[in-house]
Amino acid sequence: MRFFISGKYSDNHPRDVLKNVNRAIDIGIELMKRGHSVYIPHFPHYMHLRPNCSFEYKEYLKNDLEWLKVSDAMFFMSHSNGADGELEVAKKLGLKIYTNINDVGYDIK
Repeated sequence: MRFFISGKYSDNHPRDVLKNVNRAIDIGIELMKRGHSVYIPHFPHYMHLRPNCSFEYKEYLKNDLEWLKVSDAMFFMSHSNGADGELEVAKKLGLKIYTNINDVGYDIK
């Protein structure tokens, strides 16, 4: 199954932003161990740190929504303005929504 991982990115302190990114990566790793494919919209955090990257927030959102459209499911980690918007789109698309890693089975092909 193709998972879109959604959750809070922005925070008040850079260390907290990094915690949010790392949590998304940890969820992605666990899903991949279970045989799923993942898209982690937190990865642009590392693009954003590069001096030659000048994308605006709306461009990141547009990119994320394209991935959401081809996903089968969403793993929803936490609420935020962006994540809540992604959740609404996922519901409209009829994606299966997970909030607990223990509810996600193994994708054996």
